[in-house]
Amino acid sequence: MDIGDENSYGKDMGVLWAAYKAGSFDLEGGLTQEVFAERIIGHLISYDSIFIVEDSSPAYSGRGPVALISVRTDRDMIRPDIDYFKWATSRNVLRTTVAFFQWVRYSKDVGLCVFGSTSKSRKLYERMREYGIMVWHIGNGYFGLAGRKECLQQ
Repeated sequence: MDIGDENSYGKDMGVLWAAYKAGSFDLEGGLTQEVFAERIIGHLISYDSIFIVEDSSPAYSGRGPVALISVRTDRDMIRPDIDYFKWATSRNVLRTTVAFFQWVRYSKDVGLCVFGSTSKSRKLYERMREYGIMVWHIGNGYFGLAGRKECLQQ
């Protein structure tokens, strides 16, 4: 991901700025680009991996960014947070979700994936579970699935 630094922002920061301006993040409105950059960089550095996901979208002529996936890693376990951009269609959300969790499911580097759901995303994750992509509904708004890494050691 190319977000740059305080002296020069990269192209991905431009995508995040556009997503913020469209209301895709839980941040107060009216931030300047500089304040937004400081806040988003401060937030994203707490993650181990960050992906901007592209898909075919009517917001672009062809493919364009539709989601931000931020992942925390704890040994063999990952905890992703997915922020879909406001311009992502229902199809983009479904395709992004399926693609990411299928990647997790078949990854030899992931032993366990645990993630929370909101009331809005719960229906989507329940559908993923029905399709066999999600393995467990852990309860209290959490879901999980196993990757291909065989050993989860304490």
